[in-house]
Amino acid sequence: MHLVLIGRRDPPLPISNLRARKFLAEIRTQDLRFSKMEAATLLTIELGTKIESDTAAALHQKTEGWVTGLHLAALSLRHRGGIDPKVLESQASAQYVMEYLFNEVFSQQPPEITQYLLGTAILDRFNGSLCEAVSSPGEDSPAGAIGGWNFIAWLKKENMFVIPLDAEHKWYRFHHLFKTLLHNQLNRRLGTEDINLFHARASAWFAENGMIEEALKHALEGGNIKAAAQLTAIHGFELLDHEQWPRLERWLKGLSTDTVNQDAGLLVLMSWLHMIYDRPSDMVSCLDKAEALASTQTIEDSLQGHLDVLRGFQRYLEVDGERALARARRAGEKIPKSHRWARIYYYMVRALVHQMLGDRAKALLTLELAMLDQDLRVGTASGFFQAHPCFIYWIDADLTNMIRTAAQLLTLGTESRESCLHVHARYFLGIANYQRNELRVAEEHLVEVVKHPHSRHALNFAHGAFALALIHQARGREDDANRVGKAVASYALDAGNSDLFKVARAFETELAVRQGRLDEASQWVEKYQARPFLPTYRFYMPQLTAVKVWLALDTPDHRRHAEDLLNQLHDFLASIHSVRFQIDTLALKALLFDSRKETTVADKALAESLTLAEPGGFIRPFIDLGPRMADLLKRLRRQNVAADYIKRILAAFEEEGESIVVPEAADHAPASPEQPAPGSPATQALMEPLTNRELDVLELLEQRLTNKEIAAELFISPKTVKGHLQNLYGKLNVRKRRDAVEKAKQIGIL
Repeated sequence: MHLVLIGRRDPPLPISNLRARKFLAEIRTQDLRFSKMEAATLLTIELGTKIESDTAAALHQKTEGWVTGLHLAALSLRHRGGIDPKVLESQASAQYVMEYLFNEVFSQQPPEITQYLLGTAILDRFNGSLCEAVSSPGEDSPAGAIGGWNFIAWLKKENMFVIPLDAEHKWYRFHHLFKTLLHNQLNRRLGTEDINLFHARASAWFAENGMIEEALKHALEGGNIKAAAQLTAIHGFELLDHEQWPRLERWLKGLSTDTVNQDAGLLVLMSWLHMIYDRPSDMVSCLDKAEALASTQTIEDSLQGHLDVLRGFQRYLEVDGERALARARRAGEKIPKSHRWARIYYYMVRALVHQMLGDRAKALLTLELAMLDQDLRVGTASGFFQAHPCFIYWIDADLTNMIRTAAQLLTLGTESRESCLHVHARYFLGIANYQRNELRVAEEHLVEVVKHPHSRHALNFAHGAFALALIHQARGREDDANRVGKAVASYALDAGNSDLFKVARAFETELAVRQGRLDEASQWVEKYQARPFLPTYRFYMPQLTAVKVWLALDTPDHRRHAEDLLNQLHDFLASIHSVRFQIDTLALKALLFDSRKETTVADKALAESLTLAEPGGFIRPFIDLGPRMADLLKRLRRQNVAADYIKRILAAFEEEGESIVVPEAADHAPASPEQPAPGSPATQALMEPLTNRELDVLELLEQRLTNKEIAAELFISPKTVKGHLQNLYGKLNVRKRRDAVEKAKQIGIL
């Protein structure tokens, strides 16, 4: 005999036993739930017209495939006389659905169950303990006789629109429509004070169980701003240590501005976010408010330590080294070891200040000693900490040590699977490889950095994007360069970061100058304020763009503006021992003096720039200044000044010129040991030597790659590959791919 039972509740049979003995076939809620396609078909039949797929999908999502809900929603839509996607939300949970749920489900329940249902209406998810804490806090309540888990067992037995959220059946939620009904009934039956009490109980339970996000949500929804502020102030520093900055920002934005401004701890947390997201003016404003509060009320030493390290960083930006060190030392005495992020920044501020004061050895020693602190080598913040020496090497124009350290970081990140280590390492490798004109390698690193603009380190994204845009520009891909540059400005606008937006606009002007759009650049420079000068430890310095615009406009007034700013920059950069940007400043001075026919002074400035740049192997600062710089270098080489180094730079100039003949082509990577360079004996066997790019294509032809595969390998378009192939065939006097490979082998190129 086959017995078929249909009902909303399980029958009084030994279900578990029958299931274990395989005597039971069950068709449950999940099986009965309509798919999107089935929902669309039902709605089409019920409404008598085909509806849009987006509308059907929205109704399916709202009803979660519940066929009765779909049917009643369709009735509601039909009686309203039309389907308006703008009011779809209200229609999907409209009168018929609510009436059905109220009459068939809610109104049938006893008082103790009703109280549980009303209490849990505020919850997005629940378990037995939480249900009991919110709905049944005492024996006197109607629900007091029922435990929370008994309530859930009853929900499951009665099929009360409850959905498990995990395999262990520890957490549950209500069907969206049923939750809407419960919420409506809660608002009708209870006043604000009673509803807020439910939220207060939920907030307390979540906080006690370490679920701070949900504790905050219920504190705010229940109007308990004081409790929300306390939760944020207490647990916000944990988020800071774990680099969960977007989450921390969301917490703080959930509070009113007045609430934040009245709490020193919240102001310190906000100051950290402004510092991290490169909003220095906002950081100083928050610090001023926090210290004003600290002067009128007693604050904990740990909070004073945070204030001191942030003020130390502010003094560093103001180029006040002694006061920066004094605040940093005070911070070191007060910041607890458990506050890792603040301690990490305490060491970084000290190191940056020592570098600024001209003591690189002490800067690096500070970081080396800090590395011995095992407490700082755990957690996500350790990646940023271990990247600190790269900042010192960058400022000092020491690309060799910077690349070595960043490569070690990349290996460490691969072994530990720490994504933040990868981002830091690839950022530093990318900008160092760019400066050495190793553009293909630089692009590989920087593409990974800019993939996630809303990752934890906004400045890595922004300055990594600036470098990537310059790579696109160098390879003749102007549209890509502009797209990447505009992405930073869009990011800054979305983040409300006015300081970063100004930098992004300056960089867009940098691209405009390089692309010959001088009208646009002229409009920007007329409004640009070069002051204040800040210690620049990142990739891009906006003031240099202003100089380039004035030099490009090339009038006496513009040249005078350029000279004034260059002199100020040179003095400033020398005073803070920023070798990296002295290289650019001196090179620009050389161009300025040469434009005024002051060749002796121009040669002296350029020679000084080369002296600073040669140990690190810098190439791009000179190439990026264009053909006029090549002429200056040739003149200096004839004087036997840095002859070998200039030869390398001029060779890069020539390759740059070749790569821009075809706008889509990538730059010419240095020939590998297996490839003869252009002009070598092997290529001299030809009437016309092969270029580096043609050698790259030839090597990939030997591997039997298609045009599309070659394009992917070399970061160029298939159309550009085809052009290189035609050049190869002509130079090798062949007509086919394999013939080209065989000919190249015969004459010793491959």
